Amino acid sequence: MGKLISFTHCTMILLCLAVLAGGCIPFLNPTQPAVGPNGETVTPTLNATQRAIAVMLTETRAAPTITMTPVVTATNTPTPTATTPPLGSSDRPVAVGRRITVEGVGLTVLSAKTVDTVGKVKAAEGRAFLDLEVLIENAANGDPGSDMDYTPLYFRLQDPQGTMHQPENNAVWPALQSGTLQPGEWVRGHVTFSIPAGQAGLRLKCSPQVAPNRTANIWVALNQLAVQAAVPATGPVVTTEPLPGIGQRVEMEGTALTVSAVKASQRIEQTKAGAENVLVILDVTIENPGRVKSPFNPEYFTVKDPNGYEYPAVIIPSETILQPGSLGQGQKVSGQVVFEVPASAKQLVLEYQPQVVMEDYPVIRIQISISA
Repeated sequence: MGKLISFTHCTMILLCLAVLAGGCIPFLNPTQPAVGPNGETVTPTLNATQRAIAVMLTETRAAPTITMTPVVTATNTPTPTATTPPLGSSDRPVAVGRRITVEGVGLTVLSAKTVDTVGKVKAAEGRAFLDLEVLIENAANGDPGSDMDYTPLYFRLQDPQGTMHQPENNAVWPALQSGTLQPGEWVRGHVTFSIPAGQAGLRLKCSPQVAPNRTANIWVALNQLAVQAAVPATGPVVTTEPLPGIGQRVEMEGTALTVSAVKASQRIEQTKAGAENVLVILDVTIENPGRVKSPFNPEYFTVKDPNGYEYPAVIIPSETILQPGSLGQGQKVSGQVVFEVPASAKQLVLEYQPQVVMEDYPVIRIQISISA
């Protein structure tokens, strides 16, 4: 950049030019020095104006340096947020009455309450029974092989100290049974735990097996404010065709079942039904047409009512009752299987499935209609 000249410098330059124009050139043609009486010379002294002009013409000043000030642009940095735990996890359990689905398993705790007696069993001193009514759904998308097992053994109760407790063998009637649900099906029942009287801060954990090496973990906080529970609008049993009925032989994968007769009664010999219940007696025939060996047992039978409750076979002392055993190929056996159900249940679905370790048996279903 060129040299910057101030207003004062401009004035001095104009003055100098005026002097030069007037014939006075003090620097290029200086006045001859004066000679004294003894021949000495005297150097003329510059006046103030001349000195100022001399300084102006000889002084060199550096041009000012322009400093660029950077413009700082504000940057918006998003504030990190913690990941929200999934609903139904240990860190975010659901309340009683809230339906939650995890990995194709639907769970709703319909109610939770403490009772002093379960059946004929009274709670020990200082303890109580925690009765939980649960509803389990197979919420899978219906792909082949997406049947889901269920059992009360999938449930654990966690106390405030973190200790896990198993359910009691006896549960409030009707208790949750063990079985298999096809996609879209559901079942309900009661699971019971023994707890210290007045115990609070309890949490329920359900860990159904959803794959050979994987379980789904669902948590319910029993101390949260309960919400209104809802039961699925669809029936508990899903079928694409009408189920076979009384008198029809059903064969599946080497096992055959026929229900030849059904009747309801308040009493069978010394066994009497409870209040507002009836005993349903089924005459059944089991065959083994295609397996090397096939076990049978009245405990392999259950019936399910339209409300989703299941009822196991009742073991009573009677010569006509089916006894446990095994069938060789081509053999068959007949006997009676008894169930205690509400007197209002007129339509039932019978399910038969042998429970054998390391062997798979299909679920045979037959529609049972009870006459008024």
